[in-house]
Amino acid sequence: RRAIVYVIGRNFVSDNLPLKLKVQVGLGYCDILQNAVVEGALKEVLTSVEKERAHHDKSIEVEALILKVGKALSFAPTRVTPEMVKSLHSSENVTPAMIVELVTFLAVLQTLHRITSFQIVQK
Repeated sequence: RRAIVYVIGRNFVSDNLPLKLKVQVGLGYCDILQNAVVEGALKEVLTSVEKERAHHDKSIEVEALILKVGKALSFAPTRVTPEMVKSLHSSENVTPAMIVELVTFLAVLQTLHRITSFQIVQK
């Protein structure tokens, strides 16, 4: 349990991507999963983040690209098109570390989804 809590907590720290942007991607993922439990938790995080940080340093273009790639990854990695990859490569403001952080965050949300789904089924 401690390891799971550590990994989840560590992924809610923003090393490369703003937390607000990660949570927005996560909310899109929850729409696909139809998981109200994880969605509710992310909405609470988003509310907290919006109160603490009024702005961040990522451009609108970077945000739009990350949200688009995040949505594609939410369905399946194969939904990331060659055009998206080209856009990621050509963007000076998107780093490989940002993409790794995004993929890792979605993987953690998938784990949370599975944990909460099994908890709901057991009840």
